Amino acid sequence: MAVALKANPKVRWYFFHKCPEIAQAVEEQAASAVCGLLPEQIRTAEKYANEGWRHVLIDERNNLQQGG
Repeated sequence: MAVALKANPKVRWYFFHKCPEIAQAVEEQAASAVCGLLPEQIRTAEKYANEGWRHVLIDERNNLQQGG
């Protein structure tokens, strides 16, 4: 997640404005990312982060549909 956040300032902006309560954690994650990665490595990190969010969102949707 750190690499994806560091490489995508627009995503960080979105988190800052839509979820200000996690802004500090987002900034810390981005700051902890390693530097000097190849574009392919960054893209791999982005895909991994997106896949994780997809699972979270699907699980939450399922919970809501089941009344939980």
